[in-house]
Amino acid sequence: MNKKRESINERVLAVEKSVGSLAAFIFRKYHPNWDRPDIVSELLSDTTATVVRKIEEGVEIKTLSAYYLTTFENIIRNFSRKKNENLESIDDRSVSCLSDNQAASDEIETRILVREIIKLMDTEIRFIFELLLQGYNYEEIHERFKEAFSKNYSPSTLRQKFRREVMSLAKRLVDTK
Repeated sequence: MNKKRESINERVLAVEKSVGSLAAFIFRKYHPNWDRPDIVSELLSDTTATVVRKIEEGVEIKTLSAYYLTTFENIIRNFSRKKNENLESIDDRSVSCLSDNQAASDEIETRILVREIIKLMDTEIRFIFELLLQGYNYEEIHERFKEAFSKNYSPSTLRQKFRREVMSLAKRLVDTK
């Protein structure tokens, strides 16, 4: 029984690892203004524990990765229902604790600008952004992008596409203020 449990854990952990970037992307679908990899990580752990428990209970799973992602999305929905507060208010409280020096002010402005840029990003650009935040290089992003969007852009094309879009969004935000 112990070997069976280890095998289940290994399979589910492998799926957790493989869907990490997609999980962040799914989380952003429900909370587009939140930049909280710690919460995503916690929800992934909850998902892994839930999926392992369901397998041990004998639930028939045809495709483990699809079941995992569905479970993850359900856990995000439950999390969202439980949390009535919005991350903006959490950020506002943490910002009010900062001292009134110029460095803190600059950091706040930068965070606001980044949040505004993220809000304006289309799905593909946000996907690239999420992977860059997680430390992926453009070669790795190319593979994941091809899987997620069925588009085969070269790594350099993805880099150019991302850079152009972010610069355009930043310029648009600066021009409107």
